[in-house]
Amino acid sequence: NGNGSRIVSKYAGHTWHADLTAVPISGGFWTNWVPNSLWQRWPICWWLLNVEDHFSRRWMGFAVFKTRPESEDVTAALDRINEVEQAKPKHLIVDQGSEFKCEHFEEEWCKERDIAPRFKAVGKHGSIAVVERLHKTIKTILMLFLIPEDQSQFERELSFVRDWYNEHRSHETLAAKTPNEVYHSRPAANEQPRLEPRERWPRGSPCAAPQVDIEGDPGDPIVLEIDCLEGRRHLPIIRARRAA
Repeated sequence: NGNGSRIVSKYAGHTWHADLTAVPISGGFWTNWVPNSLWQRWPICWWLLNVEDHFSRRWMGFAVFKTRPESEDVTAALDRINEVEQAKPKHLIVDQGSEFKCEHFEEEWCKERDIAPRFKAVGKHGSIAVVERLHKTIKTILMLFLIPEDQSQFERELSFVRDWYNEHRSHETLAAKTPNEVYHSRPAANEQPRLEPRERWPRGSPCAAPQVDIEGDPGDPIVLEIDCLEGRRHLPIIRARRAA
């Protein structure tokens, strides 16, 4: 963090990240007239606050604003997320933007809730890389459909993306587990008996990690079921099962 000390996330809920990003509604911010950039506010873009749990990479919540929010707006959104999740972190990692590097956030909000604010180290690459990677993932998904100009509709679409990200998207950092599996300490799907399509595959031979038993017999017919969360084709859910 900004003080040079390292924070090790020890369990789900121990350390959270919070950060703001601008989401263009259409076409980005560049324009061919001076000053060659459009205003970063609605209806050109939405401002999005994302909160992520470091240990599980779970997307804890978000808030949408029409303009870059003040510190009081950010802390009110954080309070709502804490209330919905019935949880609050011991440490909250943020950048040194004016919403966070101010008396209201540090001396009032964090102290009242016994949360230790940890600030991005200025000029150091990767200080808030975890939540920036979440921003990138979300924006990549949002590129697959038209961003609504109506705030309630945009928040609804973001809720679907969040549900899919937490429940159905495996995460490389989590050894292919999903954020919800880690956060809620659930048995991971990739640690359950697997289906083996190769009929002559020796049952005891190693496969891709993690090593698990084979369900049924090698070569059993497999059915792939492809669904979409709430009918959104950009949020696929793929399941495999043995044919009846």
